[in-house]
Amino acid sequence: MKRLELVLPVLMMGSLWGVVEVLPLPVFVLIGMGVAMLTLGRFRLNMPGSSTGIGLIACLFKAYSMAFYPCNWAGILAVAVSYDVLATVYFRQAEWSRLRSVLVGGGAAAGSLFLFLAAVLYLVPEPIWIDEGMPRILDYALGTMLPAIVFSVAIAPLAHVIGRGVKQHLKLAPLQRFSAGAVAATWVTATILVVT
Repeated sequence: MKRLELVLPVLMMGSLWGVVEVLPLPVFVLIGMGVAMLTLGRFRLNMPGSSTGIGLIACLFKAYSMAFYPCNWAGILAVAVSYDVLATVYFRQAEWSRLRSVLVGGGAAAGSLFLFLAAVLYLVPEPIWIDEGMPRILDYALGTMLPAIVFSVAIAPLAHVIGRGVKQHLKLAPLQRFSAGAVAATWVTATILVVT
């Protein structure tokens, strides 16, 4: 596989997820949209580590466009790593079903809660999470993550249908040109917004 075919899907889906991350949307929507981008990305590049790479690009885009917040990075990477692990287990074969997309999407959202909490409580301790303790954790789990799981379960099959359609009906060369254009457009737009 050519290097461009490996890098372009990660750059494109990570950049698009980064764009979504800078929008003023509820956290559960951001998580669900991340799951959608990861599902689409897995159609383009079904390799272990590709979802984590998409998450890293989304983090870089968000830090470039706004500011660096360890808490945001922990949330994005928790979803990406959780998705990567589950997708590697369930998407090993070339063809996968909408049901597997639902299981991986919902499972990734659920699993990201534990990875996120491990990050903000132990890896990169965030004082607000430590000081407020269990009430904050329960509020986040029930008020944010539960809707995120439901939204992820709903949006993952839609991303699956879109990803399958794109894979079946678009040839690789036009898709690569579109991907390169999308990456350039998102980063140029972010640069203009940062400068102005």
